[in-house]
Amino acid sequence: MTRRWASLVSCPWFVPIILGIIGTLLVLASLGNTSSWEILPGPGTTIDETIYVPRAKIYTSTWNQFGLAFFDHKTVEIVFGTMPDHPPLGTWLLGWTHWLTDDEPNNLDVFNITGARPWSAIAYGCLIALTGYWSSQLLDSQSGWMASLATLLMPRIFAHAHLAALDITITLAYLLSLWSIYLTLHPPTRTRKIVLAGLIFGLAISIKIHGWVVFVTVIPWALWNWKLRAIRPLCIWTATGLVVFILSWPWLWPWLWDSPFIAWEHLLDYFFRTWNRASLQVWYFDQAIPDHSVPFHYPWVMFLSTVPLGLHLLGIVGVVTIGKKWFTNSDWSLVGAGFLVILTLFSIPGIVVYDGVRLFLMVFPLWSILVGVGGKTVWDWLHNHSRFHHSRRLILVFLFCCYWLSQATGMVSLHPYQLSYYNLLVGGLHGADKLGLEVTYWGDTVNRELKHALINRASDGDQVQYRPQMYPNHTYGVVLSSPNLLQRNYRWMDDSRLSRSLFPPAQNKVIWSLIYNRKAYLQPDKQFLSDAELVYEVSRDKVWLSRLYRTVSQTKTDRTNTPAKRK
Repeated sequence: MTRRWASLVSCPWFVPIILGIIGTLLVLASLGNTSSWEILPGPGTTIDETIYVPRAKIYTSTWNQFGLAFFDHKTVEIVFGTMPDHPPLGTWLLGWTHWLTDDEPNNLDVFNITGARPWSAIAYGCLIALTGYWSSQLLDSQSGWMASLATLLMPRIFAHAHLAALDITITLAYLLSLWSIYLTLHPPTRTRKIVLAGLIFGLAISIKIHGWVVFVTVIPWALWNWKLRAIRPLCIWTATGLVVFILSWPWLWPWLWDSPFIAWEHLLDYFFRTWNRASLQVWYFDQAIPDHSVPFHYPWVMFLSTVPLGLHLLGIVGVVTIGKKWFTNSDWSLVGAGFLVILTLFSIPGIVVYDGVRLFLMVFPLWSILVGVGGKTVWDWLHNHSRFHHSRRLILVFLFCCYWLSQATGMVSLHPYQLSYYNLLVGGLHGADKLGLEVTYWGDTVNRELKHALINRASDGDQVQYRPQMYPNHTYGVVLSSPNLLQRNYRWMDDSRLSRSLFPPAQNKVIWSLIYNRKAYLQPDKQFLSDAELVYEVSRDKVWLSRLYRTVSQTKTDRTNTPAKRK
């Protein structure tokens, strides 16, 4: 029995899959917002979720109502043409996940953010398993389970696994695409495998434009390693990916339109919107910087400061262990190319980068592979140089386990706000705040408790604002995704026409304000915040992340509720 268990544990896929399941279950237990099965507290509604989930529901509800008539060119133009900033595959996945728990699937005025979040939890589990399995193939099963464990213990990845957005999905697709190339061009092999790898590449670029980074990575890598032998498989791989990309997006189908050139115009519109969009402000070393003008070192600083320090140390050991293989071994050079291309790409002046590590989240699982190598190297050295008795070796195993558990302390202490995680290199979240780095940016810290604080204190008819507003109807999306707020007769302030019609403003002054600490966008509110009374606060490591305020003028006449703070 012991031998069978040992044999099972040594399998390259067993422990990574187990850790992937554990990761998925941990996320499902803390989805937050409106989850009925929530065991642990979860994050609030983020900015992009209020865009993705309603759009995903439009996809599924339109399909349910029209069936195959969904592919009529007028319907396609309405569904996909209004906001062609992302290909539809990732949104489809969110939509069908949401549909499984949707009580009113055809009512577009109601949507449940939490109902779409389980897809990201599943993708997260797959990411953990795939990272470990690939590492096992590259080295051995020990490095595999350490790589999976490293992915599980990275706070920023864990945070994104809770959200109904595209970032964890494209991270999985990117890693899966590189892994399929590792299996296919090793060396160039049968056409069937090449087509399969092209299919996976096509799925990646059908999720988000970041999928094209695979193309930028693979082409030079394959030509460097396989020279002219790589041309044929690369052509097949690229062509297959493009076919999948077009087929996955009816808006690009040339046979739907009077002229095939319309489909070409749609494609150009997609790329144009990607590169020509409204600029966002990034808070970086106490400065608000436009996203296209962020310094070249931004992605490197953010990567170095958002992975637990112990994992970084093992990753460096892994880099040293690989050594010359970075240049002489095609397997390891693919991992290195995938890692360096992403960070280098987002270091190029003029390339848009914002929201912490979100746009280059794909480097984290590749770094986990190197962490696994480093962990294996350290374990082998300790094992070979420790001439202890059996009992002392058990102590060594215990200390090694404690080391790995210690890497989870930051993630646990910040829960459910791991998007605000910083490591000891910058002094944690408190140190990052002192350095002038972004402590929060996506609205996830406006959680259920903060909303309950508002509900317990505010009266029907009171005026409420949500700040900062990042786009028209932002407040509208947050309210619709929060049934407990929607049920109250508040008057919400919003700059959009739609929100003003649904939530007509009262004539009195603003009384209540839900604020999250995105400093680049709070500068106009400094005077208001100085004149308002703090009622409730969500904070971590002595840094406030979100707050509930009410105006001083209101508190002079209403002293029934005692202000409270939460840390």
